[in-house]
Amino acid sequence: CIALELGFYGPMGFDIGQLNANVLMRYISQDAHHTGSECSSGSECGGSERGAGESEGEGEGGVKCDSGDKYKEWLLLQVTVIWDTFAHEFTSLYQQQQQQEQQQHTQQDTAVECVLQRVWREALGFAGCCILRRIIGVAHVADFESITSARTRATHERRALRLATHLLLSLSLSTTATAATATKHLLQAVGSVS
Repeated sequence: CIALELGFYGPMGFDIGQLNANVLMRYISQDAHHTGSECSSGSECGGSERGAGESEGEGEGGVKCDSGDKYKEWLLLQVTVIWDTFAHEFTSLYQQQQQQEQQQHTQQDTAVECVLQRVWREALGFAGCCILRRIIGVAHVADFESITSARTRATHERRALRLATHLLLSLSLSTTATAATATKHLLQAVGSVS
């Protein structure tokens, strides 16, 4: 599905931010989806069994799935993969253009790194905005809406809002952090809101 209202000519970080926001919201919602009866079915979560005394349908405080944790790890890895792939392709295309124009390469690496740092900060800011829009606005995501317990859904939405705030106020405004440092801080922030 193409969201035409989001089609525009603007900063490169927008698309990366939108993609990462959706990955991060999926990450945050996973604890609510991989507990209780979902794990007992064996089909969705790899066959983890409920503990003694836990009833089917128990969402909050249920047994966590091992495969759910693996999926969460994979989701976090995708934030880095998305950025590394973009940075590699951007740098490669820039180098090809420079070679075609036969310019000096001495300032090239610094220029590319500065552009990539700006795009990464923009992407973080857009990711924070997207998370806020999807939690507070009218365009909700199934990752949260499919959580049947209102209490559990609210807990996970609060975690997403804290992450969005962190993305907007801490990471996207940093002018000194390299993309690698910012990625490390982002992954730490996601861990701290878990």
